[in-house]
Amino acid sequence: QPVLLNEVISSLGLKAGDKVVDCTIGGGGHAEAILKKISPQGRLLGLDADVDAITSASNRLASFKDQLILVNNNFSNLFALTQENDFTSVDAVLIDLGWSSDQLADNNKGFSFLGDGTLDLRYNNTSDLPAYEILNKFTLDQLTEIFRKFGEEPNARKLAKRIVAVRHKYPFRTVADLLNV
Repeated sequence: QPVLLNEVISSLGLKAGDKVVDCTIGGGGHAEAILKKISPQGRLLGLDADVDAITSASNRLASFKDQLILVNNNFSNLFALTQENDFTSVDAVLIDLGWSSDQLADNNKGFSFLGDGTLDLRYNNTSDLPAYEILNKFTLDQLTEIFRKFGEEPNARKLAKRIVAVRHKYPFRTVADLLNV
């Protein structure tokens, strides 16, 4: 279910023929409503760092395939992606920040502490390192910096020390492994 669907669509002020960028296409809920508003000549560029979201959106939006370009990439690369896909001039841009319920429910991603899946924490499991590898391989100083800078963790050093001590006994692999620390 897209968040605040009617409010979002209304505030975008869309009309037939518009070019729109959805920077976080997710399951395609907002995109579907946008495409209905801008059809039949409008075009939508949909981005998402989560490869599963691209697949989901592609399935949901199959009837709009001629108006739709989907790209598995992070919106931080928006400028280059709009250039590459002939979206240098657009009428509206939507960025719906945060996690989707699908991402939180997917234990293989490890975004939620409610399930015990692999401690991955990546939108796209082909990029960078999964979280468990970082916990198992990074130095005390590197872990401290990550927790301090990205997690704003006040006890970053203490947490990093505990992780380094524990990983010698057993390697981190799951959400439960981290919760136990």
